[in-house]
Amino acid sequence: MYYTSCEHGLSSHPGYQFNAATPGLGTDVLRAVEMLVGYEPPQSVGYNPTPADIAAAPVNLCFRPADPGNATVIANVRFVGTDFSLRSGNYFAHALVTADPDRDLDGVLPIELWDAPFWASQPIDSTELPELSSLYELAWASEPSSLSGHFGIAGPAGTAAVASGVRTHREAVARFLADHHATDRLPALLSAVDRAVAVGDRSVVVVEMTADRAAAWIGAVSYLLPPPLARRMSFATYQHRPSHSRLHLVGTVPDADIDLSQAGFDTFSLFDFPSGRMTQVQVHPAAELLAELGTVAAGRVWQRAASLADGDELTLADWYAVATTAALVEGFSLAERHSTEAVAWLEAHGWRLEPEVVDAVVAALAKQRRSTPESRTQTLAHLVRLRERATGRPAPVDARLLAALWPAGMSTVELRYVLAALPQDPAVISGLVESLSAALVGPLPDEYRQLDDHRQLCETLSTHPVRRQLSRDARVVLAQLGWVDAKNRWQREQSTDDAVETVARDFVAGYEMLQPSVKAYVRAQLRVLLQRIEAGVLAELLACCPPPVIPAFAAGLSDSLRHDPTDTMAAAWAFATMLYLDRRGAAEAGTAIAHALAGGLAQWAQRDLAEVAARLEGHDPTLAAEFTAWWRRQ
Repeated sequence: MYYTSCEHGLSSHPGYQFNAATPGLGTDVLRAVEMLVGYEPPQSVGYNPTPADIAAAPVNLCFRPADPGNATVIANVRFVGTDFSLRSGNYFAHALVTADPDRDLDGVLPIELWDAPFWASQPIDSTELPELSSLYELAWASEPSSLSGHFGIAGPAGTAAVASGVRTHREAVARFLADHHATDRLPALLSAVDRAVAVGDRSVVVVEMTADRAAAWIGAVSYLLPPPLARRMSFATYQHRPSHSRLHLVGTVPDADIDLSQAGFDTFSLFDFPSGRMTQVQVHPAAELLAELGTVAAGRVWQRAASLADGDELTLADWYAVATTAALVEGFSLAERHSTEAVAWLEAHGWRLEPEVVDAVVAALAKQRRSTPESRTQTLAHLVRLRERATGRPAPVDARLLAALWPAGMSTVELRYVLAALPQDPAVISGLVESLSAALVGPLPDEYRQLDDHRQLCETLSTHPVRRQLSRDARVVLAQLGWVDAKNRWQREQSTDDAVETVARDFVAGYEMLQPSVKAYVRAQLRVLLQRIEAGVLAELLACCPPPVIPAFAAGLSDSLRHDPTDTMAAAWAFATMLYLDRRGAAEAGTAIAHALAGGLAQWAQRDLAEVAARLEGHDPTLAAEFTAWWRRQ
């Protein structure tokens, strides 16, 4: 319907009236539209406005959702200057009325009709307008070249173009907010509008330099509020006298008839953006969350939230936990103060959600809570319990959750922490089997700290129920370590040189049959045991040792000589072993011992080297001469 001051219309006399309307509209609908679209220009327009003044006058796009028994109204009101009698102050309102906005708007938010090209601004000769089957009929009636308005929704490609326009609108609002000096006020604005819509609190008034900017704020609110709440929000992009309006959200300009004294800030939730003043509003955390997400991301979040909600949500507070959960599912990183809401909500509602949704939330929470191994382990245990409470059944720790907490993989220490923290339930621990098996079987460096960490993990697993689920190779590792431990125990119990030699021979003989990780343990043991064997026997063993054992033994020898420069007996023993190896033709082992001996003795004093020669001379005078000659060559 069209409303303006004209000569011919539905009334029997000229003046303000409906110029044209769809037949069959009731008088109550016409009266409601007439009350909604009243317009007064701001003072800056003046009594005799120029064409430029008229074009610059603020446009009022207004929306009033249906009350019980009433229709939904969307209207675009534009100042047009003079009427047919040349009287100034005329305006033209083009209104759309629907009894089924969900069907007729088809997902388009009312604010997305801002600056749409189909809005009329001139009266017509006929008094009848056709009924529209959908909003898109107006879009198709527009000129394609004009379909590029700032918030226009229509285009020549029909529904696809509308969807594209909606994305453009969201992005345009996001750019507006990014460039605005008062974006930090957005959470307060959202909170104020929420109370106005949900509980009938005082109207919210936005003062901006232009109606375009006011429309952008209304767009931001429309996109960030929960969609059911946004659809209930009445608004106007411009009102000359906001105090006369009963709409939830009203835009205006500084030179309109508005009280900007303290009384105005007390009467309304007033946001005067040009001056930076605003009514003090209690900000809800949900409003902070949505402002942090932004208008583009909020679209994804609310689409997901619609599938999670139980239908009882009315206010922003009701939607808070649903929105945080949806944001986590969609992969957005949230502050801890927001994500805790999702935890409590998941415990209460997880039973009715798809397992994939619960897993996605748990994985998202895991990504946010990783710092030290202990905290990651505690988080894992907490999330496992959370998932069990949410779904009512234990579920295995899955790869997605582990990757979220340990993106670079888990160390043996972390695996041990996790085993200690989680319940010994095969249904839960089974998700760790692959990681545990890989940790046990993989090769280890000759480094005592890592060997000790590996050892402690193996000791934990030796009595853990998950042992039966490990891979065959991992179970072999545990069995072979049991053999190594048994040999060491027997050697310690016997406490004789023969026992040391026997165990060393067994380790050398069985080395190649061991798993890679167990070989590291045997190398570490041989580093110690071989230093307790007489030189001739040692040379015999080293001559037939597997190649990896020799560097390990040589490294241990070099370390001991460096750290104890007075152990002249060990130095003499090592030199004798080197000679025995040379005589046996074990060049590789002999060279390794020679390098270790030279490195270990490099910082020794001459008197200590002389004592080494003296010890060798007491055993065999030729050995002392050979040592002296060898050392001079170094």
